[in-house]
Amino acid sequence: MAYIETIVECYIHAPPRCDMDLLLKYYHDDVLMMTPQGPKQGKMQARIFLTQFYGNPPPGYPEHYKLLRKDIVGDYAYLLWSAGPELPLVSDVLHVRNGLVAMHAITIYQTPPLEVAQ
Repeated sequence: MAYIETIVECYIHAPPRCDMDLLLKYYHDDVLMMTPQGPKQGKMQARIFLTQFYGNPPPGYPEHYKLLRKDIVGDYAYLLWSAGPELPLVSDVLHVRNGLVAMHAITIYQTPPLEVAQ
């Protein structure tokens, strides 16, 4: 469980500084990300998604970032956070395998709503 706690702490603290190298060193090369824009496979696709989100953040992030919940059970982590009225809820679910993130699902509730490609 120490690995997942380290990964979660890195994830919580890295995005406001946009340190993608630090964050992605904890991801499997073949990580699967489930995003509002659809699945992203592999570390390069994860980098692109995370860089777009954190490089051009919604209003209120990171200045109003607030971690609302952090649960770790075995190899799974659930994070619920907010960043003000335009980004009231975001949830992240991480599955860690062999010390690295194998799956990362992110749900974003944003006002105005996030445009999702069909």
